Formats: sequence, C-alpha cells, structure tokens
Amino acid sequence: MKKLAWIGALFGLVAACAADPAGTTTGNDELNENKALGMTDVTILYPRPNGKEYFDDMLGPSSEGDTMGELLPASIFAQLAPIKAPPMQGADGKDTDPNRPLFADWKDSFPNLRVVGIRLDPCFGEATNLAAPDCLNTIRLVAQFFQPQTNLTTPDGRVGIHLFYKLSRADFTALAKQMLALRKTTGLPLQKGMIEPKTNGVNPTLAAENMRGPYSQALKDLILKYVGEKSLTRIAFCVEDRGPPVGYYNPGQTVDSRWVFGGFDYANGRLQPLPISTLNYSGLQTVDTASRQAGVDPVIVKPSIAITDTILPALNQRMDQTKVEAAQKASYKLQNPTDYTTKTSDCASCHMAKMIAQEHGPDDLDFKSYTFRSDHTHDGVAPFRMFGYDSSGNPVISRRVVNETIVVLDYLNKVVLQ
Repeated sequence: MKKLAWIGALFGLVAACAADPAGTTTGNDELNENKALGMTDVTILYPRPNGKEYFDDMLGPSSEGDTMGELLPASIFAQLAPIKAPPMQGADGKDTDPNRPLFADWKDSFPNLRVVGIRLDPCFGEATNLAAPDCLNTIRLVAQFFQPQTNLTTPDGRVGIHLFYKLSRADFTALAKQMLALRKTTGLPLQKGMIEPKTNGVNPTLAAENMRGPYSQALKDLILKYVGEKSLTRIAFCVEDRGPPVGYYNPGQTVDSRWVFGGFDYANGRLQPLPISTLNYSGLQTVDTASRQAGVDPVIVKPSIAITDTILPALNQRMDQTKVEAAQKASYKLQNPTDYTTKTSDCASCHMAKMIAQEHGPDDLDFKSYTFRSDHTHDGVAPFRMFGYDSSGNPVISRRVVNETIVVLDYLNKVVLQ
C-alpha cells in the first residue's frame, strides 16, 4: 500500500482549527510515552487468522464477558437479515425493485461474522468539546463476514457491520488508562503513525503475537468488560448488494455496482431506523453506479446529497470543470473532521470522499497535526470502505479514520490522561 503523510489537529487547539479553513495548528510534538496513548492504542485493526483453526480466537457475535451479555445476539441479527433492499436504478434512472432482502447473500453467514477492528471514541460524532457532559462515549467494534472458500481467513469486503457500545465517562476514562497500561506491558513504543511497512495498519503487537498471545487475550478481556447487549446502543452497516467484490468503483468509470448505507438505534430488544444526517430522512441511502442512457447520470445517490460541499459533480463528470474542481475540494473537507462529522454529513458523502481525488497532494483544506503522522492506506483500495479489509484481504484504514483517531488522541492525552 502507498502511504501519504498528512497531519491532523492538536486537541488543545481544535476549536481554533475548526475556525481556520487551513486547519493549521501549533503545538509541542513531545509526548511522554509512559503517560500517552498512541495511534494503535485507540484504533486497532486485528490481523486476519492464519488458518481456519484460529478463526474462533477472534471476537464473534456470541463472545461475552461476565456481565454485559453477548456482543450481538442472534435475535438482533434476525431483525437485520430480512430488511428489504431499497430500489435500484435502471438504465433510464428509474427505480426498479430488486425484490430481495438486503442481506440475502449473507442470510446464513451469521456464524462467520467476526470483529476485525476496534475504535475508541469519547464523543461520537464530534471533533470539538469532547469533554461535554452529553457526549456519547463509545467502543465501536467493526465486524465482517469471513468467506468460507478461503477457509475463513479472508473477510468479505462487500459488507461492514459497526456495533456501538455506550460507556459512562467514568468507564471510558478507566478504559483509556487500562489501554495505556496494557500497551506498556508489551514494551511497544508509542505509535505516532498507523501504517508501517511490516504490518500495513494491523496493530503491531497483534501482528507479532497473532491471536493467542498475552496482549490479544488481555485486550479481549478488557473490551468484553464493557461491551455486550446491555451496552449496545447502535448498529450501522454498508452493503454492496450488486457488483463485483473488487474493482467495483472509480470516478469516471461505470463498473456496475450498488452500495447501501443504514443505521439503527438499539434499545429494549428492538432496532429503530436512524435518521441520515442532513437529509431529514430515516432509512437507507444508496449509491447506484451503472452505464445508463444518454443524459442520465451513471452515479445516482438516493436520497441525494444535500450538503453545500457536494461531491456529485466529480462522480458524474459531464458537468463543467469548475464544479468538478469544487467537488474535489469538497472531498478534502469531508475527510477533515474539523469540517464534517457523522452528524453533519450524509453516509454517501463521507464514504465516497476518498475516491474523488485519490492520493492528492497537500492542500490547505487537509487535516493537520504536529504530533501524529497521518499515514493511511491507499485511497483507491476498497472504495466505500473506511476501516477493515477488502475482499482480497488487504487492510483498509482511510485518511478519515486516521484523522478522527488523531482528534481522539489529542483529547485523551491532553485532558483525560493528565
């Protein structure tokens, strides 16, 4: 994978950064490794299992600690599985009913679902004021189905399921301190970047020990202390229900594919559809790409993008160049959490932004940091995926995920761990 060095905001000056279009910050680069968390402490990508015999070492739906219950009881997935696939768009741009459940290809794959990543967030959906009393403190587990034809060693890149677990601020503070103590037991230096040549984004200790080492077991025990059905608060997903598993999208190309995004709140045993930010709409958002009749856009987003910084002109490059260039600039802002968060951008804009100007050079609109390196996997790997693996087993950690990780670290290191 290629690496791109770009830099994110120091939390102590996040508010100033948000007011500054360039996102420029100043600050001290020094961190006391005995008192600070690093990139791979709060955003953790698991290695793929080396063989089928290691598959059940991974966290799965039935994993549970002593008090919180199973991570994802089968009864909850049973509510997701029959969700009706929304309309697709034909050659004329008109809706056609696929007449099948959205998860039809995975209705029997629940036993093959495993956690591939962990993300810690003290204030979900926010990049400033992370100490606010109404912040949603979360552990996010990112899960994917594994492909039986690979002996359960390679995830299916067509689906990602995100499980959000709510913590109290006291518990999140305790978790942050426990994560620091856990890293110190390994002797691993504080990691200021996410992507290294040997691991390509996989947590370096997990990569060295694999799934049966002391760090892996201690991490599992620690996470299961806080997550389970009792703390499950939200489920989000992205699904490719039409198209090839790899090579399915690039700007200016019309590889036939369709992606669906959605989310549900969870409480009292039931799922409730979440509204999609900026759209005044609760339900699913779709991105349908295909060769179409003259005058019909090849890429159709429904409900359509409503924010001012739209990327649509770059997706359908039959408009004037000025609008295409503006869409490219919009994609920079959409990957900068001081400009847009999950509360101020729709699903399609957030997930597609990395494809608009892949591996672009440094820009004043980029997120910047003088503390951490903003290395990320190549923008063109696994379009629409932000964190996890593609169907060929390549790690995916987008620049958006890296930027958000830096925001979290700046807060934890400067406020929580002081």
